[in-house]
Amino acid sequence: QLISPEGSNTGPPIDVPLLSTPQNLNELLNELLAQSDDPLPYAFYVHNTEITSTLTATLHPSAQTSTETVLPIRYQPQALFRVRPVTRSSASIPGHAEAVLSAAFSPDARNLATASGDCTVRLWDLSSQTPGDVGSGLHKNWVLNVAWAPDAEKLASGDMD
Repeated sequence: QLISPEGSNTGPPIDVPLLSTPQNLNELLNELLAQSDDPLPYAFYVHNTEITSTLTATLHPSAQTSTETVLPIRYQPQALFRVRPVTRSSASIPGHAEAVLSAAFSPDARNLATASGDCTVRLWDLSSQTPGDVGSGLHKNWVLNVAWAPDAEKLASGDMD
């Protein structure tokens, strides 16, 4: 009988082979909990002893457990760390009225310069994710490129003209 961390029965008593491993019990429990599409890891315990290899290895030889006895198996969810790929930015910096056509990080990694189809160049403070200076009126056409000087003191920008 599988027992939840709260002490309630999970499903009916089930006959499982004594050679069942934690992996087998995990698959069974995730099916019972309807989590087979996104299974969670669990640890299993018999008489407060964790099942690490098989049920047979965990049961004490002197206990003389009958095959007709319902054996309570407690389960406990394990910590779950899933690494998922980043599919989009975790932060956004609104400001340009048109698409950003070029971006360049300063050599000291403190600022970001962006060039846009709205004919502006914007500077952003990366530590606070706030806009800095806006270079408007410098260009009459789309700004296609920005580049920093090696000392991060100067910024060059170029437009379509």
